Amino acid sequence: MFRLLGQNVSRSSPWWLAIWVAVLFATWMTAPPWRQVAVDDDDVLLKPDSTSRVAESKFREAFDDLTASNMVIILHRPGSKGKHLDADKRFVSDVLEPALQKVTGLADAPKPAGDDNPFGTDAPSPPKNSNPVLRLRTPNAPGIGELLVSSDREALLVAVELSTGFMSEVNAPIVAGVEKMLADLQSSGKIPAGMQVNLTGSAVVGRDQRQAELQGSRSTEFLTIALVIVLLLLIYRAPMLALIPLLTVVAAVQVSVSVLALLAGAGIIGLFPGIQVYVTILAYGAGVDFTLFLIARYKEAVDDGESICKAVSSAIAGVGSTITASAFTVICGLGTLSLAEFGKFREAGIAIPLSLIIVWIASLTLSPALLCLAGRWTFWPHALTSKTTPHPDLTEVLADPCRKLRPIKPRDRWQWVVGLLVCRPAV
Repeated sequence: MFRLLGQNVSRSSPWWLAIWVAVLFATWMTAPPWRQVAVDDDDVLLKPDSTSRVAESKFREAFDDLTASNMVIILHRPGSKGKHLDADKRFVSDVLEPALQKVTGLADAPKPAGDDNPFGTDAPSPPKNSNPVLRLRTPNAPGIGELLVSSDREALLVAVELSTGFMSEVNAPIVAGVEKMLADLQSSGKIPAGMQVNLTGSAVVGRDQRQAELQGSRSTEFLTIALVIVLLLLIYRAPMLALIPLLTVVAAVQVSVSVLALLAGAGIIGLFPGIQVYVTILAYGAGVDFTLFLIARYKEAVDDGESICKAVSSAIAGVGSTITASAFTVICGLGTLSLAEFGKFREAGIAIPLSLIIVWIASLTLSPALLCLAGRWTFWPHALTSKTTPHPDLTEVLADPCRKLRPIKPRDRWQWVVGLLVCRPAV
């Protein structure tokens, strides 16, 4: 099978390259944005009959506008002992509430009948998928307002309650808007002197966590690519040899991410935001290994006097089964995660093996096509020999491995290792 594949790829390398370019472009153009298809609510990743899901369902049956996350503004006057409490409440009602009303979009929400001040009370829930802000809770609200004043009367809380989960991406622009609003109040001098204003809450923590995960994903991808390039250049000292594995893996990872997004958008699989990191790391590691294994066999064939295309065909025939066995060992191992009950494990057991299958296909088709097109430039600036013969020292080692081992020399250090291993295998 792999001999036929090698012959096909070596004869039609431009077509294989064109196919990969077309697939890369088509999937990239048609795939929905990852943030639209990735589930950012960890609760839905649990089984429907889990205790937390059942409890949440009961809560929502009783309270259809159940708060899922919040932002909390803390107004603190250290050491004031409540002397400015009334003035601080007026600041909340006259300045902070109108500003929050505007930035959260509640200014356009209809007020409940007979209620002149919806802030701090149960304002009507906005339509789903429009504004996730449910209501504001302030110290001026009857009843609940007293709970938002600290026992020492030095701190006040203003809560913005949301219908979305704390990790939801929908929260990010609202959190950013509130942060900007508070910064504008501070810069314009509208915040009373001596008052410290800070923003916290589960939605703020979730936004910061998402940003940290995104930054970590980008850093991981950048450092992985940089490490691959540096190692390949240091080991092989050939720019093209570093470029071919890198192009193969970059194309395979991009196609994998796009295919996963397409499948998630069609409802076939589920995804969570952080899975991109795992796909990137495992795909890069496996793809570079597969490609370098192929290139090593390709170089041996060229050194033995075979033509470029013939050498590519021989390389695929020689290592195709080995690469396949290596790939599917990892694929099947990680695929067992798909049997897990927890959603993140189950989704990882589907998404990561699928991406590794695409990397495996790229290693046996795209990499050989690039090798055929690059030809002898693959190992530039080093020249390839037309035919190699065993080094005299190596012949002596293999003929008499237990001869007295000589000190290591730069030229024959691997031959010395061969002799050492053959002579003293037990050690």
